[in-house]
Amino acid sequence: MFKLSIGPYLIQTGQGKLPELYPEYARRAILSDEFDLQNAERTHCFVSVARASVWPQLVVAQTFSPSAGGFEPGVLLVQETETLFIGAGERPLAYRLGPFERLWEDTCDMGFWGWEQHGEVVLMRAELELAAWDCFGKKLWSTFVEPPWDCVVKDDRIQLDVMGDKSEFDLAKGPKHPLPWLDASTLLANFIRSFFRSWRQTGNSQKNAVTSCWASVIDPPSVIAQFAAPQPSPRSRLSPT
Repeated sequence: MFKLSIGPYLIQTGQGKLPELYPEYARRAILSDEFDLQNAERTHCFVSVARASVWPQLVVAQTFSPSAGGFEPGVLLVQETETLFIGAGERPLAYRLGPFERLWEDTCDMGFWGWEQHGEVVLMRAELELAAWDCFGKKLWSTFVEPPWDCVVKDDRIQLDVMGDKSEFDLAKGPKHPLPWLDASTLLANFIRSFFRSWRQTGNSQKNAVTSCWASVIDPPSVIAQFAAPQPSPRSRLSPT
């Protein structure tokens, strides 16, 4: 177990097994979230947050995969907006800490890498995705990447290098995508995302998974929706006017 103090918050994190006091933590918490804890083939991850209390008010426990070779869990707290970002395996999460509630659960196919905060923008690096949210947890944009890739943020601009293909774009606005159904690389990216989601969520056979995800990829409204920003999450009491 590792403890980190940030302002009035005490964050506890653990990987490998749940803490001995987990049942009591979960019982006393204002919000206790559990994800796939009975999956014996995956690694456990535990995150809790306490404010002015011995017992945590937020408890998040899950199993995750992948869990090695650069795929360690990550936590980022934006203290000014009381927003907590958690990433583990293929599951990014966001929580509001005042009052305590989950804002969203997302996916990042093939594995989460880490969080970064640059001013009012939070970046998520993953195996096949670079994505951004504002400090209140509203998603700004997402783009497909594939290893080896890297990016550098400088003067509110992102310099992105994907397998030697370099581009630059605004940190808050993200890359400018062409009409998705006319761009082969975008079709491939969406096919990969849809395939893994269909396989994981529906348990389809390989043939059915390919058929169902390809149908969604070639449908223009469906593809456009993947690049559209989601509806804004309810804002905290510190949200701007």
